[in-house]
Amino acid sequence: MLIGLTGCESLVEEIDVPKIEPKPALYVFWDNLNGLAQGHATLSNPIFSDKVVNGFDTISDGMFIFISGTKRDTFYHLQNQYLGTVGSLVENNNYTVEFNSTKYHASATEKCPRKPTGIEVRYDSIVSQFDKQLNFYISWNDNADAEEYYVIDIYKINSGGEYFLDYGYTDDKLAKGGRCQKSLTVYDYYDDPFDKGQYRIVVSSVNKTYYKYRSMLYNYDPDFPFSEPSPLPGNFDNALGFFAILVGDEVYVE
Repeated sequence: MLIGLTGCESLVEEIDVPKIEPKPALYVFWDNLNGLAQGHATLSNPIFSDKVVNGFDTISDGMFIFISGTKRDTFYHLQNQYLGTVGSLVENNNYTVEFNSTKYHASATEKCPRKPTGIEVRYDSIVSQFDKQLNFYISWNDNADAEEYYVIDIYKINSGGEYFLDYGYTDDKLAKGGRCQKSLTVYDYYDDPFDKGQYRIVVSSVNKTYYKYRSMLYNYDPDFPFSEPSPLPGNFDNALGFFAILVGDEVYVE
């Protein structure tokens, strides 16, 4: 691929841009709430490429191996999907995921964080003509012996099913009196006076790489023209992306 630099309608210089090979981009989750693993494997799109980019190419001949001690669970990758049941996570144990295909081999290892305990939730609401604003106040016990990172997900449940509303993130640096706290304002567009349902609040301890990824997404504004590109955090050897461990608990409120 050549890039031409022009000035005053004259070709100044042609620069031969080195070819950049795509890399595997892996997004893998191990979640204790349902004991399921999810994995997604695609190829990255280099910035300078002769290829017309329309989405990402799936690595269809790969397999994920989830390793817990001597136990190995293998799942073949076809598309973005829940791969299968991998069992419960144990605090402070190390867990590894490997990805192998004909061309690519990568792995990542993370330590399981502590499950949040003592979750308490209260909220107030403001109802308008178009939606329902909910102000959640969530707290849980802090582990003073370790630096911990959290993601909070909020869902609405009614007769039509379960709907994701919003999420937040925090660490324990601002914990007070042995309690972590987080306030979240979300909007319930599924509010129905005849089918009120309930809300499911999930507080998950997560590894630092996944926490940084979620916080970057939360602060990303695609409509701001002067934002600078930032490399996404990753923890895989020989691949882009991350291996996330989520150890959570849930509370239901009406």
